[in-house]
Amino acid sequence: MGNLTFDDWNTYSRGTQIGLWKIEKEDDITVRMYVDDIMQKLIGSPDGATPEETCEFFKSHIHPEDVEQFQTYDMELKSGYAEVVYRYLHPIFGEMQIRCMGKIIKEEGNVTTVMGQHQEISDMVRVGNGLLREKILLRKNKDLETQQLMTADYYRSLLDMESCGILAYTVPGHKIQHMNAEALRIYGVANIKEAQEHLRQLLAKVKYSDPITVEKLKKLRDESGAIDYECTIESHKGSVTNVLAKTEVFLTPKGEHCLVTTFLDISENKELKKEKNILDALSVDFLSVYYCNLDLDISTVLKHEDLNSYQSYGVRRNVDNHCFSFNIRYFYDHFVVKESAPDFLDKMNADYIKEYLSDHTRLAYRFRTNPTDDGKQYFEMQVVKVPDTEDFCVVVGYRCIDEIVKEQEEQKRQIEEAYEAAEHASEAKTTFLLNMSHDIRTPMNAILGFSKLMGEKLTDPTLVHYQEMIEQSGRILLSILNNVLDMARIESGRTEIDENCSKVDEMIAGVCKVFEAEAKNKNIDFSYDISVNNAYLMCDITKIQEIYTNLISNAIKYTPSEGKVSVTATDLSCDKEDYVVLRTVIEDTGIGMSEDFVPRVFDSFVRERNTTMGKVSGTGLGMPIVKSLVDLMNGDIKVESELGKGSRFIVEIPLRIASESYYASQQMDDSYMDLDFSGKHVLLAEDNELNAEIAITILEGMGFEVDLAEDGIICVEKIAKEDAGTYDLILMDIQMPNMDGYKATQEIRRLADQNKATIPIIAMTANAFEEDRQKAFEMGMNGHIAKPLELDVIKKTFVTILS
Repeated sequence: MGNLTFDDWNTYSRGTQIGLWKIEKEDDITVRMYVDDIMQKLIGSPDGATPEETCEFFKSHIHPEDVEQFQTYDMELKSGYAEVVYRYLHPIFGEMQIRCMGKIIKEEGNVTTVMGQHQEISDMVRVGNGLLREKILLRKNKDLETQQLMTADYYRSLLDMESCGILAYTVPGHKIQHMNAEALRIYGVANIKEAQEHLRQLLAKVKYSDPITVEKLKKLRDESGAIDYECTIESHKGSVTNVLAKTEVFLTPKGEHCLVTTFLDISENKELKKEKNILDALSVDFLSVYYCNLDLDISTVLKHEDLNSYQSYGVRRNVDNHCFSFNIRYFYDHFVVKESAPDFLDKMNADYIKEYLSDHTRLAYRFRTNPTDDGKQYFEMQVVKVPDTEDFCVVVGYRCIDEIVKEQEEQKRQIEEAYEAAEHASEAKTTFLLNMSHDIRTPMNAILGFSKLMGEKLTDPTLVHYQEMIEQSGRILLSILNNVLDMARIESGRTEIDENCSKVDEMIAGVCKVFEAEAKNKNIDFSYDISVNNAYLMCDITKIQEIYTNLISNAIKYTPSEGKVSVTATDLSCDKEDYVVLRTVIEDTGIGMSEDFVPRVFDSFVRERNTTMGKVSGTGLGMPIVKSLVDLMNGDIKVESELGKGSRFIVEIPLRIASESYYASQQMDDSYMDLDFSGKHVLLAEDNELNAEIAITILEGMGFEVDLAEDGIICVEKIAKEDAGTYDLILMDIQMPNMDGYKATQEIRRLADQNKATIPIIAMTANAFEEDRQKAFEMGMNGHIAKPLELDVIKKTFVTILS
């Protein structure tokens, strides 16, 4: 069998009606078009027309509906190469489908030369989802030996210029008749000779999308016809190419069956489609997506879903406009509920977006619209910068967030319910602590009270020692109770700053002096150095004393005999005007803390050594209380410690500076401690016999005459029955049977006799919270004394009220 020659291909190409043309553009104004005889027949231009006239004739016969498409092709030619399929109105043969390819072959000065081919493809079919698939019409060769076109080399170059691959081989025998450059590239071979050597292996590696394709190709060996299909070609070098192919049978002039396959590389389209599918998946939550160039103020639609006509969502514009700023304004004016997005235009301004995205990954903005057809009304706009672009480009997405808003509202409801439940739990906890405080303080009052009274009567040194141990143990128990209650108040947020003027050096020295005897008993070298420039400061004296008391107490508690404890205080400058920072360092050479424990020292109920192992009592609440109080006063506390070498606590608290004159005006004369209340008559309302006995003993020791009322009803009856002026004041317990102290106070305040109704009433109760104190005043009482009773507190309160 003979080979298919290039003359045969020349004839074949002529039979496929491929015309050649050349265009010269000068400054894009003067255009000259040169055509061969086939091209002249294909366009129907008159003989003897000039190149300029030929160009005008050709353009005037392009189908009006395809002019814009052809202009796009003309623009794409500027990049070097372009293809287009369009309709041409032939003056004789009418409408024709034309495939045109062009390539810039030369640019000199202001003249650009483009060369290409013009092929009629009217009998080709459209395949695959409306996309025009490029096919090369292979006609049965009826006159291959009757026509000659130019030279074989020219037509070899022409076929190599095709963007699709061409492979022709005989069947049977598989003798390659021709392969163009694109086919050689896709199959990964250098020339036809190499392809022939490996043809069977190369064809065996072709994978078809539809299994039936193989059977159809086999039938072509014995039958005429053509088939279209998709497949993947694995090259001789191992690379894989996705192609769109057509195989057709024709007879060579020698009567041989020849399979001619044309195939188009669609790998890039496959990847683009894959990327588009991925992007569609990523943007599934977004109803519309735009690509926007903020520098050029251009907006391009990437995705749009028309969901129930989404009028309020507003992404479908009523005007054809690609201006970013215009669309934002239009959207705001027609769809956004202004109250939901008062700064919408400010935040969606190009300058603001560019500035914001310079420091952030994305800009998200929520707003509300009028309800859509299906009730949607909450939306979010997200803006993300596109990296590696010359201009500042962003992707803008709109999504419906009604479900998110609904979920957040549900979460908010659940949080509110949880908060309410926590509030109820906190109230229950507070109620429990109040009751516990009262129930524990009541017997504690008896223990400490009788211990104090017993101490005044004892002379035997051994019994005196026992009494002192009882009192000391009782006060430790009271301290533990106070710590628990203090921590509860702090955790509930009920602790507030009660600011008073203090002479700081005296206050700190006073706390230190309390521990001198304890340090001496343990043979500890205890020293303090207080060097402050601003002696008078506004502070919560009680809370600062509690901070120092806990820290110094711990230092002495955890320092063994012959150790050292030092306290150093000074004031530092502060950024806040009229303020200084009170800096106090409490340092010891005690047992110290391990490195692992130091970060946990301020946790509640945590101790590195328990009472049994360390033989040191405590609740593990002292340090948490200190930390909470320091935080409450906007201060800072640091700890440095090493196991076996001691600890160092640094406390810094900002305090407002006061004057000496203001301090003097706030002081109270302490001469009240020596006052004698003989002749004064007190009505004591107390249901607990032990507490009543202690109180009567203390009051009688102060010179008072005391009457007892066992509950609130008896108390009110006594006041109502006796003459006005009989009693100078009432000491009122709160929790009593039949009628509590609050109710009794209110009944007294409602008496018709104003002299009786205004009698001073002081709460003397185991209800020791600050809120108990406040409630006592709200109920009409004049003062509040907490149990266990302390003589100096009682005297100070009486002097304040009776003076």
